[in-house]
Amino acid sequence: DGLLHLTWVFARDRRQAGVGGANYRSVQVPTGILVRKLALEGRPGRAALTLSREPSGVKNGDSLLKLISVVSLEQAALSGKFEVSNHSIEMLATLGVTRSLPTLRKIAFSSAWTSSQAIRGLAELRDVESNSELKTILKRSTDKDKVHVVSETLSQLGEEAYLAELAKNGLQSDSEKEKAKALRVLAFVAKADDKTVVFNHYSNSESKEIKTAAAIALGGLLPSDAESETLLSGCLTSTHDELRLACYRGLHLGVKKGFRSTKLFSHVLLGTHDLQPEIRKISYLIAALADSEKFARDVQTDHEKDDENLLVVVNQLAKIKSEYSTQRLLQYAKSDVTRVRGRAIRGLIDRDNDSVQSTIFAGLQDDDEHVRVEALAATDQYFVPGDFNHSPSVTVKAVALQRWMSEQKDTDLLVGEFSGFIAQSKDVNERAFWASLWLSANRKKQLQ
Repeated sequence: DGLLHLTWVFARDRRQAGVGGANYRSVQVPTGILVRKLALEGRPGRAALTLSREPSGVKNGDSLLKLISVVSLEQAALSGKFEVSNHSIEMLATLGVTRSLPTLRKIAFSSAWTSSQAIRGLAELRDVESNSELKTILKRSTDKDKVHVVSETLSQLGEEAYLAELAKNGLQSDSEKEKAKALRVLAFVAKADDKTVVFNHYSNSESKEIKTAAAIALGGLLPSDAESETLLSGCLTSTHDELRLACYRGLHLGVKKGFRSTKLFSHVLLGTHDLQPEIRKISYLIAALADSEKFARDVQTDHEKDDENLLVVVNQLAKIKSEYSTQRLLQYAKSDVTRVRGRAIRGLIDRDNDSVQSTIFAGLQDDDEHVRVEALAATDQYFVPGDFNHSPSVTVKAVALQRWMSEQKDTDLLVGEFSGFIAQSKDVNERAFWASLWLSANRKKQLQ
């Protein structure tokens, strides 16, 4: 069981009885029980090593490896390393790992930087049991971003009536901060009846905080209200940075609700060149969500110096299976920015378009190693968790392993090899990478 059980005999007067009095014993624990025990104790590396040594002697080895993988991702989520933690939280939520809800709740209800990502994960996993705690956080929070993400999550978890009541009470307060907070909450549940109060606060308030909150709420009135569109149109060109940012956030909210407007999208094109980094980022997110062919043609290679935000767009497009997103990815696959080009090529996985295969094969001959590896991952429609930082050699290994998995029928052999990779991982980041790969590959197999 990985522990040394030592017995040492002493004389009655506490003198040692000599080396002859020492003995040890071996405690034989069935491998399956031991692997589960080690994983549940938070020792996934040791559990994987034990499983890799004797995969054929374990019943349901693939299920044990799934447990090891989930625990590995949970540890990565709790690691305190921002990017690794964020990606692990997202992966657990995307894969629908309800077993990890206690871990996500622990992060969501903490002051960790990744708490917002965990709160979004609760929404994706439909965790209505967290509603009570989320309501408490919302009531107490004075942080604008936290109010935004918690309100959005509660609206997705069926608490629209609660949010509407909270907003109504807040708007009756004499406190500017409470009114501003109420408007931020109202943005996610705004209806036609709320139009007057939103307009009044936006147009007439002398408080900068209330006015910016009302600008976001204008987006909540979209897509059905033409007057809100007009006000937002003027707001997007404001010379006041904070107000302009709030208007872009409102538009982003409206677009997520299905709003589309050629007039406002022309402002978004300007937003991708804005001097404020946050406005550029939101503009690119809107660009990724807006299924406008004209918009797709307009947002092209002239923005490629801003490659961090382009990666945001490419990642978003990769999640959307449509002709529009495919055309956008084909555009970005010609980018001069290496990471953008490679990520766009990988995003073309499993798409039915005449140009896709030729673009992927062109990527296989790219001058840059990272792009060739991304193209290799896309060639046979293999999944590679690209959000975890890793070397090209790890990606090549991942693709080769999946290719072998598709041909290999011996489950014990698969479990042994994969658990070996997890056991040999040099850090929590690499272990999370292999864990994601195993969980995703098996999920795909179940869907098929």
